[in-house]
Amino acid sequence: MYGTNKYNTLENKFDVMRRKQLKTINDTFALSIGPQFAKSIKIIMGDFNFRCEALGVTVEDKDRGGKDFETISAMVKEGKKNQMKMRELYRKHDRLRLWMDWFKKNGSKPDASASEEFGSPSDYPHFFTSCEDVFASENISLVSPTFTYSVGDKEPRSYNEKRTPSWTDRVLYSQNEFVLNAVGKSSSVVCSDHEPVFALFTRRSNSIKDRDRRQSRLEFYQDDKQIWISPNASNLERSKREVSAKERMDREAKNRELVQARARERSTRG
Repeated sequence: MYGTNKYNTLENKFDVMRRKQLKTINDTFALSIGPQFAKSIKIIMGDFNFRCEALGVTVEDKDRGGKDFETISAMVKEGKKNQMKMRELYRKHDRLRLWMDWFKKNGSKPDASASEEFGSPSDYPHFFTSCEDVFASENISLVSPTFTYSVGDKEPRSYNEKRTPSWTDRVLYSQNEFVLNAVGKSSSVVCSDHEPVFALFTRRSNSIKDRDRRQSRLEFYQDDKQIWISPNASNLERSKREVSAKERMDREAKNRELVQARARERSTRG
């Protein structure tokens, strides 16, 4: 999405451009897919580029390393010690969160409800009504902002004063169609000024087969480790079990040997 590419400028100017881009994406899909697009199941992800901005700042506070950067950076530092503070930063200062909350409240109203800051409901992408941001889940710890870092920095990475720390990288999903199991980011990827975000879902279903499948373990890979997550777990740190790459390779080798042995046994019997 459109970047914050000018200092001494409030975020709302850039937000309007980002909102227009999201609306264009929404309308393009609606045109190509048809009326069913509104009810379709969605996972939308990418660098949305919406930033955090301290309340009450002026254009003078938006300089490189200025008051806005210092204020948000201090909030992030406090939030790393206190999850409630990190949530407060997200709810009050994340610009995409503010846009989505306004639209969820006013999207069904006529354009008479337009505001000077947030515009008109008709300016917004329709999927804002049915989609939620994975960072909004209060059952999972909220990660610290994923941008902006210095490329090549080694852990622990620190924020680059070039831009205010923000959750630019997002995953939106159809909340009524998926159960959100895990959200996280990888701090070991240092080839970008962003830290990549991941989310793990299971599909909601009333069928017995799908319900049983949701009870089974889920697995995914992060770096060289394999992580299992219980679909019903409410806390990622409590529910994950890591297996080293060597242990995983040893297990896979044993599985291959077992498959080959069974194949030889069937061949002999034949």
